[in-house]
Amino acid sequence: MSTIRPPSGVEVFNHNEAIKAAQRGMIVAVFGWSKTGKTHFAIRCARPLYLAYLDPRPDVDQMLLKAEEDFPGQVYKLVIPPIPYEQLHSTPGEAERRVKAVEDFAKWARAQAAEDVANGLPAGTFVLDGGTMFKGYVEEDVLGASATLGFRAKKGERGAPSTFDYAKSNGALRDFVSAFSGSPPH
Repeated sequence: MSTIRPPSGVEVFNHNEAIKAAQRGMIVAVFGWSKTGKTHFAIRCARPLYLAYLDPRPDVDQMLLKAEEDFPGQVYKLVIPPIPYEQLHSTPGEAERRVKAVEDFAKWARAQAAEDVANGLPAGTFVLDGGTMFKGYVEEDVLGASATLGFRAKKGERGAPSTFDYAKSNGALRDFVSAFSGSPPH
């Protein structure tokens, strides 16, 4: 056994503590092409389920009914149907309203999960389905245009956000996800 002390912050792996930590607040990103089963997978998570649904597919209720057979429990859903990009881009404040609705729902879900855990109940799972749409709404809100959702400068025009500007919207997305780090819901 070495007598040399490790640097500050280095700790010995503890199996039992790791099991407890692994059961708290996982953050998982699921990527895939359309119709590959991402939603099917996501709505079969621990209940209560907090579902922010921004996906363009209109059949979320049918999917939830089918999942309910094997995964009963409370489901809270926020459905934000898509609109054409030109309508989003030309309606002042629309992207901001959409982003705020998701952020408010996420904040409430984290608070509700913390209360549930304090009362000995399961924390549940928060699912953002339609992450590409959310990314586009954040870009539109923060930058005033979203290449993700379809903004393209017309020939000879300038004014699109620069590559460097996207660091701002990416930072806002990172902040949204980071708010779940250490919070009760998966």
